[in-house]
Amino acid sequence: MKIRKIINKKASLIVITAAGALIAGSAGASASRALGDKTDYTPVELQVSNYGNGCVRAYLDPHRATDIQPNQSVFFSAALARHSFAASVFRGACGGKAIKTVWHTTKAGGIETWIVH
Repeated sequence: MKIRKIINKKASLIVITAAGALIAGSAGASASRALGDKTDYTPVELQVSNYGNGCVRAYLDPHRATDIQPNQSVFFSAALARHSFAASVFRGACGGKAIKTVWHTTKAGGIETWIVH
């Protein structure tokens, strides 16, 4: 009987602690937005155009890169507004050491073209 009471009390304490953590996390997220979280989740339609002679590797998705061949364009329909993106320029094929890395920051929304050369 005593063991059962101890287990029930510990289980209740774990449930209360978990509920408190969830509430605190939710309140913290709301507070960060209220205090100036500038993340804008508005999608921007971004066209990346490679006007150079080498390959361009655009990093618009944190999980993958997109290679763009010379005189080609790639259209991204859901880039984030007010977000910075990188692209590496390679001599010839993509891979190895980049010649340079360039950055582009999207605006508030709409359609944008980023020309890399």
